[in-house]
Amino acid sequence: MPFTTDFLDDGRVLEWEATNDGATATERDDYTSRFFVAARDPDTDIALTQLHSLYERHPDVVATEIVSRRPGFRRDDERALAVDINHVDRVTPLARQAHQLSAYPVGDLACFNVDFSREFRYCLETNRDPTLAAELSTLRLGIPVTETGQDTYSELTVAGETVTGSSGDILTTVQAAIETHDPDILVCSTSEIVPTLYEMATDAGVDDDDREDLQTLATAITEEVEIRLEHEAQYDWVAFVPQRESDAGALTTYFGKVAGDDFKLRGIEARQRSTRCSSRMSSGIVSTGSMPRGHRTQYSDVSNELSTCQNNRELTQAASVLELFA
Repeated sequence: MPFTTDFLDDGRVLEWEATNDGATATERDDYTSRFFVAARDPDTDIALTQLHSLYERHPDVVATEIVSRRPGFRRDDERALAVDINHVDRVTPLARQAHQLSAYPVGDLACFNVDFSREFRYCLETNRDPTLAAELSTLRLGIPVTETGQDTYSELTVAGETVTGSSGDILTTVQAAIETHDPDILVCSTSEIVPTLYEMATDAGVDDDDREDLQTLATAITEEVEIRLEHEAQYDWVAFVPQRESDAGALTTYFGKVAGDDFKLRGIEARQRSTRCSSRMSSGIVSTGSMPRGHRTQYSDVSNELSTCQNNRELTQAASVLELFA
């Protein structure tokens, strides 16, 4: 059974399953998300024709149909409009449109199967069992608050043991722990740990022969999992927008400063042109004190860039918390 699922910008889904020698990803390009619209009151007779016509013409809608469903406890089967959408992140904004038609009095319509997490929705709609066949091994890395934002670490917690010393000492301990535990999942207290350790290895003079070029690594992963990956760019810093159902960063929705270039936005929300980006987007950025040193002067530039972008309400609301790392 898949232990996690990635939802790509173009609507494809990757199901990751653990294997004896790592993990494999299975790509699906036929997944659609579905929500329903029906009368809030079972005694209200509502014609869904106009709503049906609206969704049929929407570019994000794959299919619509009138179905019979029980909308709630102690309610019989009733007519409902089922709406299939090409991307899971479009469910909420499309459901809101059902309440914006003047043809239907406010409160007469109700939407169902909207406020699900993406992973729960996927398991529900594809009849997937999220129970793992076997436990995944983990290795935890953590840093104290005093080390946050530093270019190098002098203290790091590895598998519950605190390590202090030079960069070489810390890198040697991390390498030994990875070789000993051979973890399926690397659990980090902050997303800055991996890139910081990578830079520490560079500064410490780790033999380049032992470190794969990023594009070479992407190519090797592509050949193994048969899903095309590319080294996109080197960033001065990146900000991941949290998922709607949690503070965890969404790996497919982010913006950042490309090294030697301009800002870049990525994600279906960043490209959505239905509404303009609110000023809350820029005000939601965490304090500039959390940004990597040398890039705090970019804060106003990022705010200006975001305040002029075309965006939908989801990203605006989600941007209240952002993780920044070098």
